[in-house]
Amino acid sequence: MYKPDWQTQFPEVPEGIHRLIVNTLETLDEKDGNHMKNRKNKKLRKSVLPIAAALVAVLGTTAMAAGVFRWNERAEKVFVADEVMQNRLVTEGNVTGIGHTVTDGGITMELIQTIQDENYFYALFNVTVGEGEPVLDEDSGLAMELSLNGRESPFGSLEWGFVSNMEQAPGSSRYFEIRGTKMEESALESGELKVVFTALQRNQEKAGEPVDLKTGNWPFTMDMKQTSVTHFTPGMEYILGGVQVKVLSVELSPLSIIITCDGQDIRSMEGRTGVNSDQTDLPEDLVISGVRYQDGTVVSQGLDVKNYGYTDQGGAFKLTQRFTSVVDVERIQAILMGDGQDEIQLK
Repeated sequence: MYKPDWQTQFPEVPEGIHRLIVNTLETLDEKDGNHMKNRKNKKLRKSVLPIAAALVAVLGTTAMAAGVFRWNERAEKVFVADEVMQNRLVTEGNVTGIGHTVTDGGITMELIQTIQDENYFYALFNVTVGEGEPVLDEDSGLAMELSLNGRESPFGSLEWGFVSNMEQAPGSSRYFEIRGTKMEESALESGELKVVFTALQRNQEKAGEPVDLKTGNWPFTMDMKQTSVTHFTPGMEYILGGVQVKVLSVELSPLSIIITCDGQDIRSMEGRTGVNSDQTDLPEDLVISGVRYQDGTVVSQGLDVKNYGYTDQGGAFKLTQRFTSVVDVERIQAILMGDGQDEIQLK
């Protein structure tokens, strides 16, 4: 008798739901096989109904995703996305709800949510202090240690801290964020990211080391995973800020973009604008200001450049930028650069 491999029968869905359905179907197969000798003349087996129910569950998983897991309100502000894109990122594994809590010394920390792609990683925590503990505000801080698969931090650049007072009033509970750009060797590595907080701190008004207010141990683990990235290799020259620039490659996900250009062309742009990216800042004409969809819709992007610079040999210039508004990669016609919105055509 033909026995299907349930692991390969259905489209990709969240792992927990997928595993539950597969286990159920495999169990039904086993039970059905044990009774086949006595049921040869039966045209309709009772197992059809639960299998049909499982099929409905699988096929409806994408639509159900919003009910299973909803984005945190803070994450929605950091990553602007409509409901369709939010649900897609959940089902594709870019967004994970955690809900893990650790308490030590009267301070409770909760890992709420992670959002990531091959280039970028975001983790959202909520920290709550007990009565009599210092009020949490934008000058509060946390000391922490990070490692991936037991090795050092996988991030080439890293930002962390409590949200500003403009975004959340000082009080006994406050959001804390970690934002990291993965190093190239880490971008292709999946594994266990471990974050251990070791102290609640107070940042000094003037430059200086933070002061520990209370030490403790608040360990968290989360998955760092590979996610799908769409690669384009235009190999064509475009006019960016009045300079002819050859674009070697573009790597896109709904959350971020990497653009690699000819290094000599970028040197020419720097000479024209008087900006040296080795010493000061990025030329404005290299900042991604938006994307244009095939139907003409423009999705504007805020300034959130994560990493840029020349390769070791200087033959290429690479820019990594996070999209402040999540994009639908399949619909993108062109990348818009700078205030002049010069276009890098992808299709």
